[in-house]
Amino acid sequence: RLEQENAERLLHDRKLSLILDLDQTVVHATWDPTVGDWMKDENNTNHPATKDIRKFTLPGSSLMYYIKLRPGLSEFLRQVSGLYELHIYTMGTRHYAEAVAREIDPEDKLFRGRILSRDESGSVTQKKIQRLFPCDTSMVVVLDDRSDVWSFSPNLIKIKPYEFFVGIGDINSPFAPKQILAEQEKIQEAMAKEQQQQRPLAQKQNELAPGQDRPLLVDDDKELYTMSTILTEVHERFYKGLDVYDKHKKDDENGAKSSVGKPDVKDLIPEMKRKILDGVHIVFSGLIPQQQVLSDSMYWRLAESFGAVCLPDLTGNVTHVIAAKAGTDKVNRARRANKIFIVTVDWLLDSTARWDKQDEKRYILPSLNPSASVGSDAGEVEVENPESTPFDDGAFDPDEHSLGEDVDWDDMDREVDDALNESGTDFGDTDSEALDR
Repeated sequence: RLEQENAERLLHDRKLSLILDLDQTVVHATWDPTVGDWMKDENNTNHPATKDIRKFTLPGSSLMYYIKLRPGLSEFLRQVSGLYELHIYTMGTRHYAEAVAREIDPEDKLFRGRILSRDESGSVTQKKIQRLFPCDTSMVVVLDDRSDVWSFSPNLIKIKPYEFFVGIGDINSPFAPKQILAEQEKIQEAMAKEQQQQRPLAQKQNELAPGQDRPLLVDDDKELYTMSTILTEVHERFYKGLDVYDKHKKDDENGAKSSVGKPDVKDLIPEMKRKILDGVHIVFSGLIPQQQVLSDSMYWRLAESFGAVCLPDLTGNVTHVIAAKAGTDKVNRARRANKIFIVTVDWLLDSTARWDKQDEKRYILPSLNPSASVGSDAGEVEVENPESTPFDDGAFDPDEHSLGEDVDWDDMDREVDDALNESGTDFGDTDSEALDR
C-alpha cells in the first residue's frame, strides 16, 4: 500500500525514483594520510587539486576518511532532483553513508534519510532493487559504477568508475574476503591501517614522475554531465509514453482494449542502449579467452546490449574488428578488406560509457600501417564475400590461438582486472584461466 501511494505521488509530481551508489559513482574515498599532507602543503604539486576534498572520522574510530566529490556533482544533483526522487544504496556502513550524505546534501533536502547501507541490505556482495521497491520497479532507475552487483539489472545505467585517488579503488568494495559483517569490518580497519603505513598515493606519485613536478591528482572527470543528459532523456521518454498510455487506456467505442502498454524503465533503458551501436558488426581479436564461449564474454555481452551484432569471424558485413594487438590473423585479414575499422577496445568502452558512438579514427589500433587503415587508398581490393562467408576460410594464426607456456596467467588476470576497473567494465569474467592472444 505504501509503495502504491509513493508511486501515485511520483506520478502526480511527474518524477521517477533514482537509486545512487556512492563509492566511485558520485564520490571517491581513501584513508591514505598522504592526502592530508598534500592538503596542508601549499607548495606540493598536488595541493591545488585538494582544495575541495572533505574529511571526517566515524563514530568509535580515529581513522580519517578523505572524500572527493565527483566533478559537477552539485549541478548534477540539482538537475536530477527535479526529475527523480533520490535514494542512496551503498556497500559502505550506515555511519559512512550518513557521513557522505552530509557532505553532498548538508541540509538533507535531496535524500531526506532515504539511505540503504550494507548494515540493512542483507548482503555484502549484491544489491537488489526489491530491497527498496519490493512490488513495482517500473519507475526505478539505478546509477552505479558496477553492473555485476545488480545482476545486470535492466534498470541500471552504468557509469565509469571515478578514481580521483589513483590506484586506491573502492574502499567499500563488496568483493573483499567473504566474511560475516563483523569480521569484514575488522578486515576493513586492518586494510585502512596497512594503507596508512604503505602510503600508496605517495608511492604512485614517485612512480609517475620521479624528480618531476607533475601532479598525481587530476580532476578532469566529466561523466556526470553525460549521465545527467541520459537520465533526462529516460525521464522524458517515460512520461511521453505515459501520456500516450493515459490517452488510450480506456476502452474504445467498440469495447476493445488499447494495445498501448504502460511505460516501464526496464524496457526503456535497454531500448535506448540498443540504438547506440545499431548497424555495427563486430569481430573480436585477442580479447576473449580461448576456452570461453564467445557469447559469454564480457565484451560480447556489452556490445550486444548496446545494439551491435557480434560475429565469431570476419564476413562481408563486418564493420569493426576490436583487437588487443596488431599482427593477428583477423587483424591482417581485416586490413586487406580496406573498409573495416580496426580499433582498440577503448572504442567500445567509451562508446558504451558515453552512450554515443565514438569517432573510430581516435581509436585506431596502434602499430597499424597508416596506409592500410580504414578509408585508405592502399590499392588493395575491397572484399566481395557473401555476408555469411568467412574471409580466408580455414586460416590459422598460431600467435592468436596458442597458449604461451611462459605466461603467468595470475599476473595477467590481475592486469586485466585493473584495466577493466579503470575503463569502467565489470562483467565478472575474471575467472578465465587464459586469454585469447
